[in-house]
Amino acid sequence: MQSIEASLVKRRVRAIEVFATRRDEHPPGPIEFYLQNGFYILRDDPQFPLLRLELKTLVGWQINIQFALDGLKIPARVRSGALA
Repeated sequence: MQSIEASLVKRRVRAIEVFATRRDEHPPGPIEFYLQNGFYILRDDPQFPLLRLELKTLVGWQINIQFALDGLKIPARVRSGALA
């Protein structure tokens, strides 16, 4: 989940929304999985509730700093007469 979140943050996606299920056998996945991974119920439904994950609240400051550093393009210069 963390690598997906980091990739989406890099693309400036603010949130993930998913329709979950209250039963384990349906393809979208059980609601418990999403709730355990930081999603909250945006719109409740007896069968398929809509859940949302705000990416800015979960992404650590290290990831934000790494994206900022990745955006910096500082050329390294080597001096020919540098002291050893």
